[in-house]
Amino acid sequence: ATARMEDMIAGLESQKGLLQFNGLIGLLYEIIHGKQHKLLGFSGKSGSNNHVAYLRLQKMHSFLSEYFYREISIEEVAAILHMSKTSFCRFLKRETGKTFSEHLNAYRIRHACSLLRNSPDSVMQVCYRSGFNNAAYFFRQFKICKDMTPKEYKKLNAGIGQ
Repeated sequence: ATARMEDMIAGLESQKGLLQFNGLIGLLYEIIHGKQHKLLGFSGKSGSNNHVAYLRLQKMHSFLSEYFYREISIEEVAAILHMSKTSFCRFLKRETGKTFSEHLNAYRIRHACSLLRNSPDSVMQVCYRSGFNNAAYFFRQFKICKDMTPKEYKKLNAGIGQ
């Protein structure tokens, strides 16, 4: 159910008017009646530093959403947050339960899903436009995240969200 919710959220971005409202109602229904829940955002585990952690995560997510399509190093993001590489990795894992690579791949896969739904591009074009420079790695990560291949996803979701 959580992968479905992520897809529903991604689909809301490209919808307008009543379709978007209907999608939101469907998402709320899924949240209320779903059996599995997965935290998609800030977990707030660090006590009194919640606000600082939130601001750091917000800054990281803003950077990733702007530059996900190019190569990004852990050192680069750590420097933007004024942290050492080790501190950044520890902070991110503690606050979100995910590694930097998992966050970056999630952004890239979300973008790939949007392209697969809404563009006539081939799967290989989507791979490279989403920031992956290795097709085999893209296919493997996509399969892990979505439990299907990009081609299956494209066929199943063609035209949704237009």
